[in-house]
Amino acid sequence: MPAAGIIIPFIPYIIFDINNNYYNTRGIFDYVVYGQYKVYLPNRWLSYAGVFWPNTWAKVIGGVQPTGYITMGLLLIVTFYSLVKRRVTKPMITIIVSFLLMFVLLRYYRGERFDGYFIFIHPFILILTAWMCYQLIKFNRFVGLLVILMLIAGSVTSTIDVIKNATNYNALEAEYWSNLFSEKFPNEKFAIYSFRSAAPAHSLPLVLFLDEKNKIKDDGYKIGFGSTSPIEKLHHKKLKDNKLDYEFWDLNSSSSAKLKKAGWGPINPSFVYRSTVEWYVNK
Repeated sequence: MPAAGIIIPFIPYIIFDINNNYYNTRGIFDYVVYGQYKVYLPNRWLSYAGVFWPNTWAKVIGGVQPTGYITMGLLLIVTFYSLVKRRVTKPMITIIVSFLLMFVLLRYYRGERFDGYFIFIHPFILILTAWMCYQLIKFNRFVGLLVILMLIAGSVTSTIDVIKNATNYNALEAEYWSNLFSEKFPNEKFAIYSFRSAAPAHSLPLVLFLDEKNKIKDDGYKIGFGSTSPIEKLHHKKLKDNKLDYEFWDLNSSSSAKLKKAGWGPINPSFVYRSTVEWYVNK
């Protein structure tokens, strides 16, 4: 039933909203009535269709910018030809119509267009690209394979650029710190705390690496991550032997309540989950 296909995906959203004082629903209402008019961003049709979408399309299929233009152009031709020849199945018509509706509606979205905002559109781009290649192969095997090779070449080129420029210093830091803690406290599991949310890009990878080593426990040995105020330095002992940046503190002598009052917050996986999913209930 079409109605079930619409209702079922919204069930988790509805449950979340009910448990969080309808925060998302109120946010949508606020955006529609007030928020969209607070910031002006130029968004003419030419830039939207001719720049934003080809760039987005290329990123999703993993290619360089020209592949976005070529793929979208071929898709328009293939779609028009298939519709004229009545070679489009009902499921594909549903996908194409749904995509076109989103294409038009997103044109009138007034906020900034961050890549992460459009993850929901990725399946449509991938399906339509694959369908376009399939239709080209049916029409002319050589042309279809040539387009597929173009997409592969673009993807490989883009991936090579990412690999060449990629760094992962956080993993090296986290591995070093997790080994340091394991050697310094061989029989302990840890509850990691961060001082006023200091450098989560460094502290959370550490928690992940410790968790992978089965060294994380909510009531474990308390370790503090991050620089602290001069007053805090008088109450806790700094852990030595760390040859990398950032400071670590032995917090095990203090209760969780005292640490919270002093500005320390737990960042073990369970606390991150609760702060993400149950943030409204627990705020």
